[in-house]
Amino acid sequence: MSKIQDVWPIRILVSSREPLDKHTNGVVQKTEVISEAIEPEDTNPDIAHYLQTYQDHLPVTRFAEREAMTKEILKNSNGCFLSATLVLKELRHVDTSNEIRVVLSGNTANMDELYCRILSDMASAKFGKDLAKAILTWTTFSFRVLSTDELHCAIELDIEDKVDNIERSISACCGQLVYVDRAKKAQLLHLTVRDFFTRQGMDSEFKIDQGLGLPSLSGTQPKAIEPNPKAQCQSISRGASSLGLCVWISISTFGPCKLR
Repeated sequence: MSKIQDVWPIRILVSSREPLDKHTNGVVQKTEVISEAIEPEDTNPDIAHYLQTYQDHLPVTRFAEREAMTKEILKNSNGCFLSATLVLKELRHVDTSNEIRVVLSGNTANMDELYCRILSDMASAKFGKDLAKAILTWTTFSFRVLSTDELHCAIELDIEDKVDNIERSISACCGQLVYVDRAKKAQLLHLTVRDFFTRQGMDSEFKIDQGLGLPSLSGTQPKAIEPNPKAQCQSISRGASSLGLCVWISISTFGPCKLR
């Protein structure tokens, strides 16, 4: 990096939830590093503007009540944009005063509590649990972000069933934790979602144990490399062979490996 800067004035922006000194381990930096901490008061104006924009979506009718609720959400967010966003989404699905109090009284600055509530709602669904867990597993453990076509093929191989519309399935089964961006990539909502699912001690039927999750994913490899046209995934039909694509997904997920 230092040699590049000798011939070209390159600048790189890096964001991290951990301070710089935790990554440098006391090593003297040869390049100039400017570290800036983002405090809650730095993001609160943007969060407030966001909440004001969607104030009409709050489950109260009077202006004074909306203003009070907006201020409470802002205060509880503790400068975390994601927290305010998820609370606003939850409030769209409640109607009674007790339900509103439950959402607002939760310690949303602790994202684990909010994620647990989301998983609890997902667990109460009658259908789509296996599909939801497969989507969460692939998006959590994949070596890089997968496109919806790649994820579609992988999911069908994983659950051994056909999925008609993967984007609708993502939104319906786990839309508060996974979303599809403009580039048609399946993304976890936030880095803390991956931390949450890979942490030990989580108590949920959607728990993704790394020791079990990876073999589950790697179990798709024999199907993917089997030279049987009937085994090819039907979700990819734009000229690319699903056979080669699924082998590529396996390599992208687990790194280069020797296929036997």
